[in-house]
Amino acid sequence: DVCVLDLGCLEFTYGILAASALYHFSSLEQVEKVSGYSWCELEKCAKWMIPFAMAIKEVGCSPLRHFRGVDSEDFHNIQTHINCLDLLDKAQAKRAILAEENRTSPIPSGVLTPPQSSKKHEPELIAST
Repeated sequence: DVCVLDLGCLEFTYGILAASALYHFSSLEQVEKVSGYSWCELEKCAKWMIPFAMAIKEVGCSPLRHFRGVDSEDFHNIQTHINCLDLLDKAQAKRAILAEENRTSPIPSGVLTPPQSSKKHEPELIAST
């Protein structure tokens, strides 16, 4: 629920959001089995969702509440909420920290350039005897 408070969620369908949330709290195999989505379809959303998952894992789950007239096996059908705005603040703070870490630790581009000709060393030839 907290993810839909962030405008970034508008980039994804509800199905992708739900499957990505499930991914953070189960396994990719389970998500692919129950949702029909592949990792390629989920990857962008699942990565976007990392700060939210971190915030929720830090705060913990809200306990199931007991209601008169509701059988205990149906408690899971009643959503319980914790303060979503506090969670949103935590997630956005975590996103800022992750962005700063990525900014200060750039990934090498992978394109290597050879040294200037004047900096190259002449290979020594080994004479065979």
